[in-house]
Amino acid sequence: MQMSDEALVDEIHSGSKLAFELLMKRYERLVYRIAFNHAQNPASAMDITQNVFLKAHQKLGSYSGSGLFKAWLLRIAYNESISWFRQQKNDQLTEILTEANAPASNAVPADEIVTQENKTLLLAELKKLSAKQRLAVSLRYFEDCSLREIAAVLESSEGTVKSILFRSLEKLRNTTTFQQRHDYAQL
Repeated sequence: MQMSDEALVDEIHSGSKLAFELLMKRYERLVYRIAFNHAQNPASAMDITQNVFLKAHQKLGSYSGSGLFKAWLLRIAYNESISWFRQQKNDQLTEILTEANAPASNAVPADEIVTQENKTLLLAELKKLSAKQRLAVSLRYFEDCSLREIAAVLESSEGTVKSILFRSLEKLRNTTTFQQRHDYAQL
């Protein structure tokens, strides 16, 4: 049986290093996704992720236990990502698109090329959304977070989150490139 987040936090307060490692493993992918939404670069996203867990460990005493630990951690991830983004002056989308479109030395099957083109297109279109919209879409549709969890991360009401998601999906649906390449009526 898997221990709850709150039980692991209690174990950490009692001095367990293993409990913190378990929490890190439980949430590292999700924290990385939030970091990547802002950094748009795997190495930078890893740096942000490490900083998030370092800060979470340092600030664990400030976690009151009144809310979900997951939401508390994701809020740290969001704030750390925003801080990193503000410090950066370069637009890293160009770098990612260049890497994604770099010619491969080996022949690639056509279906893999289409899949890569779709990923590149989706990344480019998501980049056009605001950071808050990008995060909300990512948490909801790629990480399967509940509206309540997203609301806690964004420090908004669930109604506001619904509105952000609706506007974000409308923006994606109305994108000319997407309309030409896909039927996104099912988003």
